[in-house]
Amino acid sequence: ADESVEASDVSYLSPDINGFQFSIGMADTGLNSDDTSMGAQYSMTSGDATITVKYASSEAGASSGADNIEATSMGLVVGYGDATITIAQNTKKKGSTYDFTGDAYGITYKMSDSLTLQAYTGSTEDGKDSTHEITDTGLGLTYTVTPGMSISVTNNNTDMKDGDVTNEDSDVTTVAINLTF
Repeated sequence: ADESVEASDVSYLSPDINGFQFSIGMADTGLNSDDTSMGAQYSMTSGDATITVKYASSEAGASSGADNIEATSMGLVVGYGDATITIAQNTKKKGSTYDFTGDAYGITYKMSDSLTLQAYTGSTEDGKDSTHEITDTGLGLTYTVTPGMSISVTNNNTDMKDGDVTNEDSDVTTVAINLTF
């Protein structure tokens, strides 16, 4: 996930140049008045495999004297036949407040034209707080009932440990019906 990289109000996305693309952007968000972001990706094929390497970063400067917030996201996506493997590492730092690092690994496998299976696991730690740790593991499937209608079932198991809050474990199953027109 790259949700920690700030979104831009104004941005430029380069054309695809032999698989390479980059973007730059900025946002005016009040307290963080000088947010800037950038990203780049390179995609290629090697035999039957497709490989994409991605990087994005942002820095949200604080106008009120608060610490800047820096975030990065790196990812590798490899597709081979009906399988896609995704590996990601994300960071988010704010002065002496927190220094999060998250790692995630996922796989998607298309069993048939109507059934796709997904699995992933991820963990987050805080370099400023040794008691903070979150792990999340998910398994899911998507079944296409008819073109334009699919049903997804996902089960997530989350374990959160933090010295500032009550430790929590959860096991949640979600069912969604997706319609496209």
